[in-house]
Amino acid sequence: MPFDANPAEEVTADRLTSWAIKARPGSALTYFAGDLATERWQRNEVDALASAAWNLANGGLLNLLQRRLGPGRFAYIASTRQREP
Repeated sequence: MPFDANPAEEVTADRLTSWAIKARPGSALTYFAGDLATERWQRNEVDALASAAWNLANGGLLNLLQRRLGPGRFAYIASTRQREP
């Protein structure tokens, strides 16, 4: 699954939600690069993004993946799930 570890455009909670609803099954989006577990408590917009990703995954729209980029730095990737007819 290809991914961009440094998204060109900052992904917001609203952008992630819109993408998750519209994207084809199997599509992937790197929604954050860094240390999400730490940064979510330092920046409200990152906390909103992390919460949106978690809620979309719990709602059955996304799979959430991580790829290590280096010490303390990860790519957080959302992949759309196959939708039920």
